[in-house]
Amino acid sequence: MNALTRHIVRIGKALSEPARVRLLEELARRGRMYCTEVQQLLQLAQPTVSHHLKVLSDAGLILTRRRGRHLELELNPANVALLQQWLQALVGPTQPQP
Repeated sequence: MNALTRHIVRIGKALSEPARVRLLEELARRGRMYCTEVQQLLQLAQPTVSHHLKVLSDAGLILTRRRGRHLELELNPANVALLQQWLQALVGPTQPQP
């Protein structure tokens, strides 16, 4: 299995949980969020949120940075684009509709 395949598999596993998909959708909408906002959004305990953030970070889908005592999150545009390109390659170029 090549590196790209391993990376896509890791992304697929990260997307297999509805709470993580919901978080990615919200990050795409807002641009950035703090960990405390994620807890409020998902209505999950802090350890569960931390687990989801670790999975998304390990898959390369989010970037995190410390802002004082807070953890700021945003989508990783490079890896989101990689996933988009990989999916596009599966379906091939789209043909214009007459």
